[in-house]
Amino acid sequence: MIIQHVDGSQLLITQPDHAVLAAHIMRHWQADGLQDSPRRSAILLAVQEHDNGWREVDSSPMVDDTTGQLLDFINVPAVVRREVWPRGVNRLASTPYAAALVAQHAVHVYRRFRGERGWAPFFLAMEAARDRYLQLTGSAGPEDLRRDY
Repeated sequence: MIIQHVDGSQLLITQPDHAVLAAHIMRHWQADGLQDSPRRSAILLAVQEHDNGWREVDSSPMVDDTTGQLLDFINVPAVVRREVWPRGVNRLASTPYAAALVAQHAVHVYRRFRGERGWAPFFLAMEAARDRYLQLTGSAGPEDLRRDY
């Protein structure tokens, strides 16, 4: 959940809605060869679905027991953040390149936690998923993934 404070109210934006907006923007992106990429449709799917694992969390916003405040995607417990990504990546299994991109996104977004207690299994799982889905494409390699990401 993204929470914006506007005129004394809270505007709640789900992570999946944020991803749909990002995909809308990227459909019109003209730079970096995206328009001509042979992987364009998978890239756009990854952008559109990169936060699909948050559906369950955002359907019932979490509240801080101490303050009574709603928790945004940054402040939900780490265990929740770690559970979101495998679910989201697996939902893209029918489009392996999109799944690999989303797994890479998870690794990138949380890279600051590498080496922190409790995060090692997350990185191992996301990197393994990324590599497995990339291999399943049969046509894209690590350099393609880095460039497209």
